[in-house]
Amino acid sequence: MSKCNQSFHTNFTLRWLLVAAFFMSPLSMAAEETCQSFMVQGDQLILESSLGQISSGSLATIVLAIGAGESLSVNFSSSQMCLVLNDAVPAPNSARFVVNAQAQEVALQAKIAGTTDVWLRLSPAYQSELLLDRPVGEEIGLTDMEFLSDNSGVGAEDFFAEAIDYLELGQLQLDAPFAEVPRFGVQYDHYDQSVNKSAEGFVATQGTLGYDSLRRLTLIFSPSQGVVSISE
Repeated sequence: MSKCNQSFHTNFTLRWLLVAAFFMSPLSMAAEETCQSFMVQGDQLILESSLGQISSGSLATIVLAIGAGESLSVNFSSSQMCLVLNDAVPAPNSARFVVNAQAQEVALQAKIAGTTDVWLRLSPAYQSELLLDRPVGEEIGLTDMEFLSDNSGVGAEDFFAEAIDYLELGQLQLDAPFAEVPRFGVQYDHYDQSVNKSAEGFVATQGTLGYDSLRRLTLIFSPSQGVVSISE
């Protein structure tokens, strides 16, 4: 065989080996996904049709149905949900999450203004940006002006709203969201008596991240790694 033919044969073989290696690589396998549209009805995400083993239900029910080695992308902005057939590598902007199955909630670890750690339940049924329990509101000074202003951001009779500097979800920062806080003397507890807060693995939340925040986000849940990747 001539040197020219040998060179062509070698280059041709190398190209095919590279193509084959790509399609067998984790990168290409991680790209395998199936998607469905969904709409929000209260706390339920109603899928256009089932997504593998995942069907319509609460966010907690859907996350619990993710199979081993799989991840799930939930884009509230485009109302699209995608099942990634291979476990996604967490993005730099990822945060810890747990599912409180009995309370049917997904709890996400967050930080307020770089100082106060909180666990927030993710609730598309709650229409505002953020709800914080009274003790958290007092800790970060949101209640300081409660009796000195008209609280023009009132969202409900028993709650008033104040802007916080920023909310950190992993490394993602949401600037100046309004946080609703129960008024002084209002008896408010998210959990009813049927929820066992001492159950193994249960994480008591101190607030709610609502739909006005969620609709800006894409969340990729990787249950095997216990993290959710977050992007706008």
